[in-house]
Amino acid sequence: MKMIIIIALGLIMMSSSCGKKDTNTPASTTTAPNISAPTPSTETAEPKARRIRQVIFFTPSSDDLYQISLKEGEDNVQTALIDEFEINATEFIKDPGIEGVQTTFSDKPQITLVLKNGVNFSFTRDLDKNICGAIFHDGVQEPKVVVGARLFVEYQKIAKSFFVEDVK
Repeated sequence: MKMIIIIALGLIMMSSSCGKKDTNTPASTTTAPNISAPTPSTETAEPKARRIRQVIFFTPSSDDLYQISLKEGEDNVQTALIDEFEINATEFIKDPGIEGVQTTFSDKPQITLVLKNGVNFSFTRDLDKNICGAIFHDGVQEPKVVVGARLFVEYQKIAKSFFVEDVK
């Protein structure tokens, strides 16, 4: 009997909160990146580059990490570096220091980005030389590759200086 009353009270509480706007929760402050609309292409017009704010954090895949642990043991410098990297990358994602930054993690060994005029920028992750890091990309200028782990405040400074044309 007690169980039926508890379930009934739960249903009443759920139904009374449906359709009501929560006035205590602030509206989302996430800002979409400043991306210009594509222009119709003509034979003489150059394609316009899209202005974005994107940071891609590259890190080893779980298979790569397993191979590293087999090769160097569980407690090794690379594993500690990756742990520190992931902590600071996650902190940067929570607070990038400027608005409109898209972030993503990639464990792919090859990352290709499209630059202005359709030029491709390719980056290959190497487990010995550049096991982890970040690529700052705006779709216009040459991407900035930062190899290794940094403090999240350093990522914020890099983002502010890289995306300086958009920051006012």
